[in-house]
Amino acid sequence: AEPLFFETAGKEFNTAEDNVVLFFEPQSPNSRAESAASLQRMAARRDPGPKVDGLWAREWISGGPRNPVFPSEAVLEGLKTTSIPMLHIGGDHDIIFPVENWYALNQQIPNLQLLTFPSAGHGPQHQYAVASAEYIAIFLRTAKPAA
Repeated sequence: AEPLFFETAGKEFNTAEDNVVLFFEPQSPNSRAESAASLQRMAARRDPGPKVDGLWAREWISGGPRNPVFPSEAVLEGLKTTSIPMLHIGGDHDIIFPVENWYALNQQIPNLQLLTFPSAGHGPQHQYAVASAEYIAIFLRTAKPAA
């Protein structure tokens, strides 16, 4: 993860601009517009779901990046051997878990399919909501467990 992630995500309260930085591509006018639309959709929810304790989240990400990139060797080993198909939807400018890390994991996890959206950050499902839903539906219809 980039240092900007830890600086921005570690704040007690995040702004609309922080949302752009964390989940979208700040250099893209379209991505910025989709960030605003995403915030409007979330604000319109009747049931926003359970609250995440901000203190817990800040403590979890405090201290900066952790090594190795995938911090749980036991989980990684399980992913390497499972027959369950997996889909990762990412953005080409993800400051939290860069797409290059997923490319490296793709070499180790045989059932992992990668979908990378352009000019997008860590929240491509917010920026490309309809396309993401369609890709997920296709994946669910067509993905088969490994033999």
